[in-house]
Amino acid sequence: MRQAYPEIRPFARGHWSINGQSMYVEQAGQPNGIALLYLHDGPGLGCHRADRRLFDPNRYHLILPDQRGCGRSQPHLSLTGNNRQAVCDDLLALQTQLGIDRWVIAGAGWGGLVALTMAIAAPTSVRALLLIGTSLGSAQELDWQFEQGAPQVFPEAYRQLCKALGVAAGVSGKALVARAHELLSQGNELERMAVARQWAHWLAHCAGLKPQGELQKEYLEPPVVLAQATLQTAFMMRQWDCEHDLGIQSLAAVADIATTCVHGRFDMVAPIAQVLALQDVLPDLKLHIVREAGHSMREAPMVDAIVKAQSEIADCCGAMPLDCG
Repeated sequence: MRQAYPEIRPFARGHWSINGQSMYVEQAGQPNGIALLYLHDGPGLGCHRADRRLFDPNRYHLILPDQRGCGRSQPHLSLTGNNRQAVCDDLLALQTQLGIDRWVIAGAGWGGLVALTMAIAAPTSVRALLLIGTSLGSAQELDWQFEQGAPQVFPEAYRQLCKALGVAAGVSGKALVARAHELLSQGNELERMAVARQWAHWLAHCAGLKPQGELQKEYLEPPVVLAQATLQTAFMMRQWDCEHDLGIQSLAAVADIATTCVHGRFDMVAPIAQVLALQDVLPDLKLHIVREAGHSMREAPMVDAIVKAQSEIADCCGAMPLDCG
């Protein structure tokens, strides 16, 4: 089984002035390698040092931004003008500022939805797509996570979430998300933090096939927990924006882009049936279903599959391993 690469330090990090905000961006690996944009899950999370370890630092020039309103980007926790189209516009502007003509885009979960949206908007600038546990922003996915699917698998955690939100178990997913967003938009910081922590507990339960202690600890870090809950519920209330879900037929625009999907069989956040629908419009899509994995990229079988997939993409791009120092 393939392991993650050894930990590396960024060769550049800092804030970039983009579309009226200060976007935090790390660059790592080989400056002359294949440009690869990594889009973190969320909304509301940020890039983590473990993300760099999934990609070969001798073959890739890794670009890891914290998306609008989260992570180390400023203003933090901003909802003003924060939507999927704005996030994509930010990243396309970053590409221009970096002077990159074409890049590989790798996206995890929500990041996969952003990656697809970017590829539809600017297909000639994308060399390949790597979608990891990706969401398509559909209403069915929200129903699955908060009503029909995950609550049946994790009933104890689901009831705990409902109790914290003051809603009855069995309420519609749309109503549950609306109540969470309401509570996160009012009260003092301690009250909002308590709701955010319950939201994070629920997501951690849904994340992996096995208990995700380390991931849960990350989700509960004060800088992360409030941003994640607030931004996620806001985007879910608007069903991830860009006029709601990503229309399957619109994906025909990316049919010529080499696309690889890595997806856990037991993904409780982004059900695999949604990704299978991609094959109807992207017949050349490479789909790796990871049998013993859920949504989390931290699980060993998912790490194995991601490392293999990014290596195959580098091979297709003709990258020879270089010494990144």
